[in-house]
Order: sequence, then structure tokens, then C-alpha cells
Amino acid sequence: MTIIKSLTLKDVIETLSIYNIEHCRFPHNYMAKFVDEIPTITGMVLDDRKLIMIDNEQGQEETKETVIHELLHCKHYKLGDLKGYANIERYVEKETSLTYKLLYGHKL
Repeated sequence: MTIIKSLTLKDVIETLSIYNIEHCRFPHNYMAKFVDEIPTITGMVLDDRKLIMIDNEQGQEETKETVIHELLHCKHYKLGDLKGYANIERYVEKETSLTYKLLYGHKL
């Protein structure tokens, strides 16, 4: 099992040197409010396109958390250390919480 680690400035710089980041709408989120089967998505990484997409219709604190979360996904894509890991999202969520708390002194 991989150890939970926070995001470092080095991780951020290495990611942003190769990934583009785009703040945009996620139109399906409008439907997610009415249809339970459609999940709300606040961010997404398209590794093959080196693109990080962030939903621009969320609050500032949620956006910070989403940016941290997606940067962590990029870090792990680059390292290749979570391939086949059954609970990738849960693992990255734990790292997101740790990083957010270290940066802002509280959990979101």
C-alpha cells in the first residue's frame, strides 16, 4: 500500500510545466441536480491530452480543493504508482484532505 503524502511545490511545478489547466463549465452538472444517476464532477484530468479541467461554477474554496485533487491525479499518472489500485479515488481524496489541511489549516 502506498503512503499518503501531501502535494509538494515541486509536484505542482512539474505538473504545470506539461499540463494545461482550463476553467470551464461541466454542462452535465445541470442535469445532475435532477437525475440521481448522474454524478456532479468538479474537475477532471485528461492525461493523454495533458489537460486539467476545473468546473468554473463552484465556490473559491471548492475550486482550491479541486485543483489540489486534480494535481494529485497528475502526479500519480506521472509516477504510475496507482495503476491497478482498486481505490484510486479514495486514496487521492485522502491526499487532497491532507494537502488542503496543511495549506489552509483546516478541512473543507
